[in-house]
Amino acid sequence: MKALHIRKRGDRVSLPEKEFKKLLAKAEELDDIKAYDRAMKKINSGKAEFVTLEEVLKDMPKPKSKR
Repeated sequence: MKALHIRKRGDRVSLPEKEFKKLLAKAEELDDIKAYDRAMKKINSGKAEFVTLEEVLKDMPKPKSKR
């Protein structure tokens, strides 16, 4: 099984690639949770609001076609 070697401030950590991918997925999930919490704080404080997907798509710039 392949192992990834990670260096941080002189310390070396080796772990299987499968374990690294699991940890990476958990970190990404945690980032999503933190982003959600930040968004909810803005909504609750009145600095932001919910909008529908249709409104978001309508306000997005149209891609220019290449010809």
